[in-house]
Amino acid sequence: MNRSIQKNTIMETTSRLFRIEKVLKYLFWSLTLIAFIMTLLNLSAYLGIGHEPALLRGWVNYGHRAVQPEMLSAADAQIKVFNLQQNRLAMVQFEQWSALFSGLPLAILLSHLCIDLAVMVVFFQLARIFGSLDRGEIFRNDNMPRMRNIAWAVIAYSVFSFLQSFFLAKYIQGSGESFRSAYPAYGFEQISLGILVALIILALTKAFQLGAQLQQEQDLTI
Repeated sequence: MNRSIQKNTIMETTSRLFRIEKVLKYLFWSLTLIAFIMTLLNLSAYLGIGHEPALLRGWVNYGHRAVQPEMLSAADAQIKVFNLQQNRLAMVQFEQWSALFSGLPLAILLSHLCIDLAVMVVFFQLARIFGSLDRGEIFRNDNMPRMRNIAWAVIAYSVFSFLQSFFLAKYIQGSGESFRSAYPAYGFEQISLGILVALIILALTKAFQLGAQLQQEQDLTI
């Protein structure tokens, strides 16, 4: 009898420790930290911290098959385009990091940072939502703005991914005849998909809001 009770106690303890909500909470906290570190590493790479040349990178498409890699030295930068299946990974290395803070390079840099920020927002808000679920607080009022933040972050990720690729393609196009056929790797279908996902999240937010109202009415009745 004692063994059975002890076994049940161990199983209950193990179940509490490895609940899916708890696992997801720690997973998304870890992903938030990783995203923050990656943002700092990306920023250091963009600015050329550590005696490396400042650079920008992103995905573009190409009107014809490029040499792998195709290289071009512009006035203040060196451009490399690598063929990776349908898309091309474009890297622009600048002789001076100050060249990043004007015109299209600045727009590309800001788009990069907005993409990284959107990813961090999604992971951070998911970690907080699963944290409340782990405490058994499913229909919390503060989970609704968290879900709305996720929806807006998904839209921002889609929009800035397109803008980053668009600005990078425009910069490459203006660098020489070899890159005249470059165009953005992302189109409006990616933005539409992001908006669709955001609308689904907002619909779920409405369902959570109704659940929170029912929970409050039940608490008042009790």
